[in-house]
Amino acid sequence: MLWGHMMRGKAGTDWACPRLLATAFLGLLILGLSTAGSAAQEATDSGTVTSDAPSSIVETYREWQVRCLRQDGGEQLCWMVQSLASNETNARLMQVELVFQENELHMIVLTPLGVLLTNDLTYRIDEGEARRFPYRTCIDSGCIGRHQVSADDLAALRRGAILTVTLTLEKNSQIFDVQFSLSGFTAANNRLRALSLE
Repeated sequence: MLWGHMMRGKAGTDWACPRLLATAFLGLLILGLSTAGSAAQEATDSGTVTSDAPSSIVETYREWQVRCLRQDGGEQLCWMVQSLASNETNARLMQVELVFQENELHMIVLTPLGVLLTNDLTYRIDEGEARRFPYRTCIDSGCIGRHQVSADDLAALRRGAILTVTLTLEKNSQIFDVQFSLSGFTAANNRLRALSLE
């Protein structure tokens, strides 16, 4: 069972199809862009990039990763990401991405299929107030929710330790709290801002 395994954070874990991540997950919801190719790079913890493709960037900041892909028309699409995977099977279970659109920061959460779509996703930073946001759509890789991050919540993310995302399963209405580490968030967010708003 998907949720029967313990989960661990994996900054920059690729989905089975990186093109689907770039095109369907980000492009469909945020920019409506098509992308080509995949990010086939490794990065050190200091954020230094080793890349096989000059049109793409992957940089790791502790538990977060900043990624960019150059579009066919020359425009660069950048986002920051953290994934969770099963300790037993290494299968991807959940993912959080953040991306700037028109100077506003948006959080995109990808959950497994089988969630109760009528129950909103929520997120909480440490012991702060829970924020609710709806699911937008489902694709083959899972279901997607999107939320515009306020200035107050961004400040809390930058100084916080844990981001908790809460979801409900459709089968038995069981509620799960899924935790993402905020270690490295500030450095990754600074880099994302520089790349996206430059």
